[in-house]
Amino acid sequence: MTASDMEVLHAVASTGLGIALLPAFLSVEDLRARRLERVLPDWNAPSIPVHAVHPSMRHLSPKVKTFLDHLQARMTPPPWERGPAP
Repeated sequence: MTASDMEVLHAVASTGLGIALLPAFLSVEDLRARRLERVLPDWNAPSIPVHAVHPSMRHLSPKVKTFLDHLQARMTPPPWERGPAP
């Protein structure tokens, strides 16, 4: 099966109908609950960086600076690499 919708691929894999290349943020809870299993644990898909595009830091509004600080704090390390959910 080929699909461009990650939710469809996630549903197919989590019901045991096949394997899928899924992003960690979409599958982390199923991996923790053992509804999904990594079949190639030593392999990772190439990472895709996230960029925040904003005006220069010199004229950055306090709201944008606060938002960027929040993103940095929440995404380092990525939430799906932090271990079991509380």
